[in-house]
Amino acid sequence: MGTGMSGSEDDSSSTQQKGRVRLLRGEDIPQVADLFRSAFRNRRGASSALLESHLVRLFLEHPHYSEDTASLVYEGASGEVAGMLGVLPLRMRFDDTALDGSIISAWMVKDRTRDAHASVLLARSHLKRGHALSLSDTASRTSVEFHAALRFDFSAAHCMQWMKPLNFLACGSDLVARSVGLDPPAIRAAAHTVERVARHVVRKRGARTLDGWRMQDVPLEVFAHSYLSVIRRYRLRPDWSIPDVAWMLRLASERKSCGTLRMCEARDGAGELAGACAYFEIPRGRAEILQVLARPRAEEGVLLALIEKVRREGSAYVCGRVDPAVTRGLFRIPGVFYRHGSGTVIRARTPDIFPAFVSGEGLVGGLVGDAWSPLASESYV
Repeated sequence: MGTGMSGSEDDSSSTQQKGRVRLLRGEDIPQVADLFRSAFRNRRGASSALLESHLVRLFLEHPHYSEDTASLVYEGASGEVAGMLGVLPLRMRFDDTALDGSIISAWMVKDRTRDAHASVLLARSHLKRGHALSLSDTASRTSVEFHAALRFDFSAAHCMQWMKPLNFLACGSDLVARSVGLDPPAIRAAAHTVERVARHVVRKRGARTLDGWRMQDVPLEVFAHSYLSVIRRYRLRPDWSIPDVAWMLRLASERKSCGTLRMCEARDGAGELAGACAYFEIPRGRAEILQVLARPRAEEGVLLALIEKVRREGSAYVCGRVDPAVTRGLFRIPGVFYRHGSGTVIRARTPDIFPAFVSGEGLVGGLVGDAWSPLASESYV
């Protein structure tokens, strides 16, 4: 059992009378699933076998699972699970130094008013473990403030999302359908109808690309190899193997509401590896980028090659999360719109890490976080 756990169980007697914090166990999963559906999907009642499977695989079967980075639950006085702090292990490197890190995910309590102390105890128990790096890339506006009280730093540079319309009428149809709560089949039907009309009123033009650059689909293992090759540009980067990346991508592909996961690599005019991109595709709808990576000074070429690829395949628009390392390339592309997304917060033991993080020298987001997992998108009805 990790040092944070022993500290949490030695709290005051008044705290012990209310409940205790302990490691997540397999037998807790049905209660955690009910808690998740209530806290994040506003649903109670019927269980979801798929949700329980995802919870087990993420928090109990992660390739790097250990008790030092295990998820925590708050057990009430009567033995029920009244709160959880989902934790994913995160092996990172900062320059040549290996870091033990963690990703905070699915932080929830049964009753925000009655169990407010449970939320605090979960966070304190986790932070007592003393990880070199802890972060979250799915923080809400409310939880950002709570993270600030726990001495997390907020990165405004990572809380933006970008969108590039490729067919304005089809894009508008898709966005309107989403705003009124239509399901994916209805969204696709609406986008397809408007797209057919758009062919008669809008002259399709090819996107600007750099000579000889191309973005092509590749198998999962090839993408994982390219991913690990390109991230060497970052001072703060994951310390992963090809099987680690493949494990996450296979689980990410189960985000069925987001479409089909496509994995690609970009080659420049000389045929050299310039970048890698994984994105979700909904036919005649959106292409949602999971992660786009580019070698230094190749950002614009990689983005242009990606935009042209999804345009040719019929996507109405392409969107993704802002990464400061590729913002220079985005800046050179006209017609890109920006909006607020979820917040990113980080707490680092080494002072130099946060400046590197916000300046684009640290890779966070995509697979380095928890927004990639099915828990971030699936309804589990």
